[in-house]
Amino acid sequence: MKLNIKNIISDRKFETWVSYQLIYEWEDQLSQSLQIPIIDNPDRLETNFINRIRYNISKRISYPITKFFRKISSFAGKPDELSVSLYFHLIVSAPIELKKSRLNKIIPVIVDAFIDENFLPEFNKKYADCPLVLISSIEAYNYLKSANCTLNIQYWGLSLPDKYRMVKDIVYQKKYDILLAGRQNSSLEHFLDQYLKETEASSGLNIVKSEIQNGQVIFTSNKDGNLGSFNSREEYMKLLRTARIVFYATPGIDGGEKRTKGYNPVTPKYLESLSAQCKILLRYPDTVETRLFEMERICASINNYETFKQQIELYISEKDNFDKETYLSILDKSYTSVRANELMDIVQSTEI
Repeated sequence: MKLNIKNIISDRKFETWVSYQLIYEWEDQLSQSLQIPIIDNPDRLETNFINRIRYNISKRISYPITKFFRKISSFAGKPDELSVSLYFHLIVSAPIELKKSRLNKIIPVIVDAFIDENFLPEFNKKYADCPLVLISSIEAYNYLKSANCTLNIQYWGLSLPDKYRMVKDIVYQKKYDILLAGRQNSSLEHFLDQYLKETEASSGLNIVKSEIQNGQVIFTSNKDGNLGSFNSREEYMKLLRTARIVFYATPGIDGGEKRTKGYNPVTPKYLESLSAQCKILLRYPDTVETRLFEMERICASINNYETFKQQIELYISEKDNFDKETYLSILDKSYTSVRANELMDIVQSTEI
């Protein structure tokens, strides 16, 4: 039996956290590329507590009944095609905001696929009814295959929404020397602090940092003062395009191992920095995922202060020059419209 994606189920009516904003951009692009509608999650209620009760009722009463009738109908023969919905599930360990009886027609996309041997049995059980499960990290996917995961899984990578596509003939005007947005790697921050203390010329650098003030993320420049909050994705990308240098580290190192179970996925922040024409100081392990996203073509991993100093001074001396062709070649493989085509290849080759 073949799969046919009929729509995308979205939580945009319920979730406003910044990570979901990126998911909604993926949904919008996939909807456009695949010519399928986006629908609000039919199983969510405004109150999560009520939703938990409803989910438990579905799981304990409705689902066994549904499963019984499915078994009876299976004797009549399988249809040629199963219409399914695509659904982005941000955190693999979080509850699925869908009724269990619906999961046999859901293709979940696991965004943060931090799955270890302790969680694997629960993972297999949680998604057992799904005809296909998409894993966004090649590292996690390879682990699941090696661990004999019982689910029908496929790797389907994260992406950069096409609305932020880097145009070859457009060059962004840079205003800030260094932008430190969001969670920063402790080692790179330490190296920067040391560089600022030891290097007299660094006093002229315009450095922008983000911090949380009264529940809002505020960006502050050491030269220009308070720059504002830049709450929307579009506002943030406009700010990013004004930065010459940014820092990026994969999340599973320097203390992040506990949160990610040791995985080091390459997140869209890396792709966003490339599309904004920023020069990136990178810190990452050598893995199948970091090689897949060709991080070594941008910058060798910064593993000590001397390497950091050499690289940042090289970037400063280059001013606004960057290797445009390398940036374009990496980005062209990772836009959401490219992932849409890859998704169709996966779905069309899947038999259940």
